[in-house]
Order: sequence, then structure tokens, then C-alpha cells
Amino acid sequence: MYGLVEVSYNIKELEDIFYFKNSLTTGNVAINDSNRQILYSTLNPDWSLRSEELKDIRLTSDFGHERWKTANGDYMVFYSKLAATDWNILLIEDMQIFGKPVKYLRNSTLAVYFALLVVLLLILYLYAGRVTRPLRRLKDSLANVDMSSLELLPAQLQTRNEITLLGVAFQQLLDELKETMQKAENSYQREMLARMNALQAQVNPHFLYNTLTVIGAYGKSKGNGEVMEMCTALSDMMRYTMKFEQKESNIHFEVEHMRNYLELMSRRYQSFVEYEISIDPAMNVIPMPKLIIQPIVENAFQHGFNAIDPPWVLRIRGTVTDKRWSLQILDNGKGFEPETLSRLRQEAEWIAHTTGGETLGKSELETTPVAGNGIGLLNVFTRLILYYGATMRIELSNPADGGAEIVIGGEIHA
Repeated sequence: MYGLVEVSYNIKELEDIFYFKNSLTTGNVAINDSNRQILYSTLNPDWSLRSEELKDIRLTSDFGHERWKTANGDYMVFYSKLAATDWNILLIEDMQIFGKPVKYLRNSTLAVYFALLVVLLLILYLYAGRVTRPLRRLKDSLANVDMSSLELLPAQLQTRNEITLLGVAFQQLLDELKETMQKAENSYQREMLARMNALQAQVNPHFLYNTLTVIGAYGKSKGNGEVMEMCTALSDMMRYTMKFEQKESNIHFEVEHMRNYLELMSRRYQSFVEYEISIDPAMNVIPMPKLIIQPIVENAFQHGFNAIDPPWVLRIRGTVTDKRWSLQILDNGKGFEPETLSRLRQEAEWIAHTTGGETLGKSELETTPVAGNGIGLLNVFTRLILYYGATMRIELSNPADGGAEIVIGGEIHA
């Protein structure tokens, strides 16, 4: 027997199931049976889709999606098979509607990216302006350096960042450069003055030599041989002093120069002056700066004998011991004042621990001459230490039996 069973189902419940509460879709749903016959449809009537066209949709699996193009449009079909009934549920959307969320997301993303890019560029512009503003100011200052005073433009930076510190460091560099240029200019002026004095001194000796020769010859013609001897000694001293091309000498020539000076002093003071010179011959070839021994001896006449009754006695001894040479100059004068002796010792120590002619040149060595000829004991000590170095020995004392004693010495190099 065959029969027919009719099942009634409220279609409103299907409509509620396939109703989407959004503005992007209209719930285009179709249900077909195993023969592709439409059992239920909420497709958009504007699409003009026929039932026969729905049969062209390829359902290759139990569920999936398929892009479906017809003469009326382009659609995306999502399908799922109901296993109990062998029916298919089709969800069909127009590709234009289906692509709206993607376009919306794409456009929104691009808009957000563009806005962020604008904000980022603005931030970078402001930050770059803040960073480069000090650099521009520094560049303007460097480009407008006052070459006459070597100073930057007045600083306009209020912060203490690296750029400001760079400007301060550059100004310090300019200050040091200005100081160096000033020193160089002063040194050049002193060099020019020294050259002028040297050239002038080279001219003057010829006149003086000739004059001394005339005086000596006149004295000899009058039967006074001492005048000739004094003029000869003085001429020899001047020749030794005026040899500017010869920067150094040795102990032999220094002793001879001192001997000529003592000869002149003995002629002047007659029997008031007594001197004794005893130098080890091994010391004769030891190198020594010019004008070392004679200024020390002259200091005795200028400061040691000026308040002492004659006779005035000088003893100069030179010895060699254990590869060191020593020169002792002893007088019977009034000796060093305690304050003077202390100051001389301190200055000698200071000179021994100080290097650099510029520093020495601006000390009291030049402004407080000790010897009568203006060279000064400290000047002598300075040149000795600069010449021999740390091995130089300088001692000053007042012996117990009176007078003053100066001892200088150093190593003997083979």
C-alpha cells in the first residue's frame, strides 16, 4: 500500500532562523532537495534568479562555498547538506554586498594608517625641529665667529643638552686658540727684539775692540803695561760673550773667562783681592752653557764683599769623584741673608721640578736679578738644570767660619 503523509511547519520560524539583523545582508537563503528542486527561498526578487539556474551550482562536498556567475550577476554561494534529509541549504550573497565589509575594513585601515602617518610625520617634524634648532644656532654661531676676538655669537640656548655643551667646548677651544696665538705673537715679538739686539751687539764689539786696542796701545806707549793687560783681558771677555753662534762651551773656557774677570777685579782693587783657582784637568772638556761660573763669582763682589773689609778672598776648586764633577766657589764675604738663602733654595727646587721655558720666563727669575750684571744666580741655576737635567746638583750654604759657598756638579758622560 502506498500512502501520503503531510507535515505542516510554520514558515515564520524558518524566516526567523534566516533573518540577519544587520544592514549588510538580507538573508538570501534557499533550500533544495536531492533533485535540486527549490523547497524554500528568501532570495532577493530583484536578482531574477530562476530555479533552473540554481541547479548549475556545483555542490562537490557536504559543505563549502562556491563563486557563482550568471548572466544576471556575480554571487558567492555557501552551502551545507542536511544528512538526515539529503537537502541542501544555500546562502547566496551578491559579490558587491559580500565585498562591502572587506572594502569597509580596507578603507578604514587605510584611513587609520594615513592618519597615523600624518600624526607621526608631524611628531617627527616637531621633534626634528627641536633637535636641529640648537644645531642651526650653533652653525650660525660658527659661521659668524668674530675673528678679531675669536668669540661665538651670544648663546641663545637655555638648555644644558649635548649641543649646548658642544658650543661651550668649542668656545673653550677658541679661548685656548686665542691664548696660544697671543703667546705666539709675544714670542715672535721677543724673538724679533732678540734678533735686533743680537745684530746690534754684533756691530758694537767691533767698535769696542778697536777702542780697547787703541787704549791698550796708548798705555803701553806711556810705559803702563797694566793698561794693555786690562784691555786685553776685557777684549777676551767680550769676544767670548759676543759669540752668539756658540750656544755652549766647556769648563776650560768658562774658567778662562772667569780668570779674565778676576784679573780685572784684582787690577781695580789691587791687594784687596786674593783668589785661588784649582781645577782638575779632567774637568776641562766637560760641556757647560756659557756664562755660568763668572756670574757666580761676580755675585760675590756685588753682594758678598760690599760690607766687608778687605782682604777679599775667593777660592774656586774643581774636582772629579766617582764619575761626577763638582765645582766649589767659596768666599769670605758676609754670606747669604737667611731670607735670601731660603728663597734661593726654594727657587732652585722649584726650577728642578718645573719644565717649560714659558713658565720659567714669567717667574721671578727675570724680575729679581741677584747678580750685578743682571743675569742673576737663579738664571744661572735655571740654565744649568735645563742643560743637565735632574742629575744637576746645586747647593748653597753659609760656612761656619763665615762667607758663602756655592757648589754645582753633575755626572760625567763618556
